Amino acid sequence: MSILITEKDMHWFENKVFERYIKGLTAQNRQNFLFLKVTADKEELLQSTFDIAKHLEKDWQTDMQGIIQFYSEMSIIFGFDFKDDPQYAWVKEILEQHTDLPVIDKFSAVYDQAADFLKATHGEKNEHLLHDLEAMTGFFEQRKDQPLTYGNMEHFIERMLPKRVAAMKQPSKIIHALAEKYRYTGYTEKEVVLTIIVTLLSGINFENSPYYKQLNESVLKVSGENSSREEFLMEFLKQWTAIIQENKGIFNTKDFLWV
Repeated sequence: MSILITEKDMHWFENKVFERYIKGLTAQNRQNFLFLKVTADKEELLQSTFDIAKHLEKDWQTDMQGIIQFYSEMSIIFGFDFKDDPQYAWVKEILEQHTDLPVIDKFSAVYDQAADFLKATHGEKNEHLLHDLEAMTGFFEQRKDQPLTYGNMEHFIERMLPKRVAAMKQPSKIIHALAEKYRYTGYTEKEVVLTIIVTLLSGINFENSPYYKQLNESVLKVSGENSSREEFLMEFLKQWTAIIQENKGIFNTKDFLWV
């Protein structure tokens, strides 16, 4: 006896398979990036994984699971809007320069550079990132009242995040590009510098990132709805650093395969 499968049945089946894959990938991300259990809402995380898959299908005409997984991991590590982040301009450059290559080859080229960058900034066991967070905490405690201006921001950021700055190909260009991005937002110079530091650690538009929804809510609870930008950023850095240090880095070294 043959089974009759209608187009409607196949569509239903494909949707179920896709839904199961997205749920599985989201669960895997929560295992590979333990900090998400504290900083992200579970449903928001599921939605963000789905949105990434739909974006890749629409803009890159691909539903390859390997690419969806990689793009999802990039978004968690480098920030949800990493493709528009000045510090990761090389992503857009690679994708736009290799227009003649198949999609899988384009993203393979991005992966190679992303993996090298991750090793340089985070280390194979998160050791570089943890070193920077320790340096940042100590430097803040010693210099918490130091004026922060456009004139001293490069030196200050280099002292705060030595490993990350050393890994950048053009740190001065990146820092000034971020400063230009935030310069006309109404922030003070100190608030711009602090925003750059948070951006270097968690990506641009971190306040709207699904990966930090619970963290942002927690920060607002402590700093207060009417807190200044500076107070919000200082509390964000304090809580983010504590969470990452408690989880011994961004990624779970047992299961994460990039490094």
